[in-house]
Amino acid sequence: MPGVSGVTAGMVPLLGNSNWNSSIAVEGFQAGPDTDTTASVNEIAPAYFRTLGVSLASGREFTRTDALGTAKVAMVNEAFAKKFNLGRNVVGKRMSTDSAPGAKLDVEIVGLVPNTKYSEVKAKIPPQFWEDPEAFPSDG
Repeated sequence: MPGVSGVTAGMVPLLGNSNWNSSIAVEGFQAGPDTDTTASVNEIAPAYFRTLGVSLASGREFTRTDALGTAKVAMVNEAFAKKFNLGRNVVGKRMSTDSAPGAKLDVEIVGLVPNTKYSEVKAKIPPQFWEDPEAFPSDG
């Protein structure tokens, strides 16, 4: 189409008043029995943030080589880094989409994204992580 410079995809639409949440475990974060370990999650395609005009604070976006059978990777926003006490040096830290005690931290954080509006324009920006759906086995 004339004028189109990029195309991307996300399972949860931007500014659609919708959120998916997941309880997680994060390297170095000690969660007590009453600790909130949830974060918003979205599955996105490679070049998602570049297509939206969002520059990363550090690290990289997903690439086509991040696929099933390779190491699982995620990107997180600054609110996520703050909630889970990761500081700004999040690239290389590990997490899990399983919050059970002793869960294997099998996902590497490869990118840090500035806080940007996500679900609603007026809502507080939630701690959020993004995963590449091609790198995670399907539940179905």
